[in-house]
Amino acid sequence: ANMVTGDFSVALGEAYLIEKGELGPAVKQAMVSGNFAEVFSNIVAASKEKTKKGSLITGRLLVELNISG
Repeated sequence: ANMVTGDFSVALGEAYLIEKGELGPAVKQAMVSGNFAEVFSNIVAASKEKTKKGSLITGRLLVELNISG
């Protein structure tokens, strides 16, 4: 990730194809890339459920982003 521009690119260890809301087959060698500012401007939904990891409390976000693979 580039801390100045907010750009990132991450290889996914486990990913699945989703078509019309249905979980499909596993996708090999998928990658997610984008920009943190754009990701936060593309939030579709936020969960009320929270998870505590050490001193960090996080929630789940549904965001629209591009995945290549």
